[in-house]
Parts: sequence; C-alpha cells; structure tokens
Amino acid sequence: MTTIAIQNQIINLLPRVENKKILKAVHTILKQEAVPYKLTQEQIDELDKREQAYLKGEGKSYTWEEVKQKIRNKEKFV
Repeated sequence: MTTIAIQNQIINLLPRVENKKILKAVHTILKQEAVPYKLTQEQIDELDKREQAYLKGEGKSYTWEEVKQKIRNKEKFV
C-alpha cells in the first residue's frame, strides 16, 4: 500500500473514531512525525510576483466578504 493510500485511509477513518484516548494518542504521534510544509521555489516565486503586483497597485485583492460571496456563487478569482 502506498503512503498516499494509507494517509487517505486514516483521513477517512478519523471522523468515525469516538474514543478520546485513541485520538489523543494518534495526535501525539502525528505531531511528532509531521514534516513542516515547504513551498517549492516556483511557489515562492509566484507569491513574490503577486506581492510585487499588489504593492504596485496592480494586483487584485478581495475582502473576506467578497471571498465568501464568490465561493457561495462559485465564481472564479482573477
């Protein structure tokens, strides 16, 4: 079984576990083993590009209310 398959099984099973001791044990183990998320250089470059556009007044930003409304209306962000 692949790592992804095991992760997906765990994700699917967790909501059905009601035993608090088991959940705490799993939480403790996962907290110790979790690898910090790292952005790729491509992702960092894209964020830098968007930040520069925003600082120049060229980038588009949204209020929290606009974001919620777009999600409700299933609109795309541009």
